[in-house]
Amino acid sequence: MTVGGATTFAATARDHAGNTVAGRPVTWTAQNTAVATVTSSGTTTAVGPGTSLVTATVDGVSGSASVTVAAPEVFRIVLTPAPMLVAVGASFSLHADALDQANHSVLGQSFTYQSSAPSIAMVEANGVVTGISAGQATITAMAGGVSGASQALVLAPTMLGGRLVTTDSGPTQSLQFALQTGAGASLQSFTTLVDASGVFRLNAPLPLVTTDSVSFVVDVTGGSRVYHPIAWSTSSVHALASALRPLLVPKRVTFGTPVYPASTMDVSLQDAFARVCTDDTNANCNSFFPRDWKSAVIVWSDADLPVPLAFNRGTGAISAADSVALWSVIDRMQKELGRQLFVPTDFSRVVAPDVNGFSRKAVLVSIDPTLSGFAGYTNWIWDFDGNMLAAKTRVRVNASLASGSLMTHELLHALGFHHTCAWPTVMGGYGCASAAGATQSDAAAFALASQIHRAIVANSPTTGLGDALRGEQLRELGVTAARTGDLPIPFAPLLSRQVFFGGKLVFATGAP
Repeated sequence: MTVGGATTFAATARDHAGNTVAGRPVTWTAQNTAVATVTSSGTTTAVGPGTSLVTATVDGVSGSASVTVAAPEVFRIVLTPAPMLVAVGASFSLHADALDQANHSVLGQSFTYQSSAPSIAMVEANGVVTGISAGQATITAMAGGVSGASQALVLAPTMLGGRLVTTDSGPTQSLQFALQTGAGASLQSFTTLVDASGVFRLNAPLPLVTTDSVSFVVDVTGGSRVYHPIAWSTSSVHALASALRPLLVPKRVTFGTPVYPASTMDVSLQDAFARVCTDDTNANCNSFFPRDWKSAVIVWSDADLPVPLAFNRGTGAISAADSVALWSVIDRMQKELGRQLFVPTDFSRVVAPDVNGFSRKAVLVSIDPTLSGFAGYTNWIWDFDGNMLAAKTRVRVNASLASGSLMTHELLHALGFHHTCAWPTVMGGYGCASAAGATQSDAAAFALASQIHRAIVANSPTTGLGDALRGEQLRELGVTAARTGDLPIPFAPLLSRQVFFGGKLVFATGAP
């Protein structure tokens, strides 16, 4: 046998007359496990050069076979990365692997390295390649009379730098920023630590061509992870267009509300973006964090809260009792979510509704007996900068205004949120139940969205929630091989409708 090879032995037990004795258990042992190992079924694997006995025992009687393992011969040498990038004045380590004809590693080899152009790339005895000047050189590794090579492209280093945008102002000194380029055996990673203020600087050899794809990854160096990691792929030219500001989204949100005091909960972006159904033609088939939130978070800004809320009396009579019922629901909703969201105002005090029934910087609630198929429906609009502009909520009958489940559901739509079935929620539907009010999970996702919105508005990050979601898929789900490419975000690219509002083109959507 040769190292790495395997074969399966068969043991036949016979009685004193030479007849086969069937159905007896066989125990397998190997005399020298440094040479060969054997499983309980007799499969023997060659481990290292030498000779060993493999023994089968039945009812205390044994039989053996001698196994000789030959030292494998080096058939080829593989270098990684191949090809490789090296910055002038910087170093990168080559890894050499000696393989036999069966592609098994031949261990214990000593490699000799050589550079075809030491004035461009110098290689040390341990395989560390240092860039001397711009150009190309062939780095060769030799062992057992066999050689392998890697082409080294030496480039002037390019400075990449920026500051992490943390949505919760949390610590960053345990994080690292990495640039990855290449694919397969030529994948290289250049890494630097992030300082306590979130600043990072990295000199890396980047071939500045539009077709070159690089990945930026932000993750922890060790210990428990505080943020969802970033996995963002782009061209190197685009990456250098401006300072990088990766958006870091915390995994755990700490918040406090009158209903859920001093609460700390994990919020999964994967769950927040999980759609409630799979019909791409249905705009209501969305997720708690809607599709539009891949790069931005479209909720009312802090400056707009509390949003004026008025009854649109033109579509149905509303009594004082109806008003009391709705504001009782809103009071409970605000205690569940932990902040004042709406302020009552008279219809005469808001901007006159446009042709689509929207009043600028206000939420209008009305009774609409013509509403078909749903007990309630909400529409909302926002501008190209992601600023919420207006919302309107319609219910079919007056009695719905007293429903905590229905009105909390619809008014969360008016704040920019959509549906979910990923956790106990008031935003259910499409096969999952709705809770009587905003749940603790709803409050946690609401608090996270508010944090992210503030961070995006103040810092204009170069990555969005989609990148953090890819990072979550990459690490939380254990998909490590896909680090060099984009993983699919689990929702279809169904665009929102465009409408004119106040003489400007804006986005609009709606949900029951």
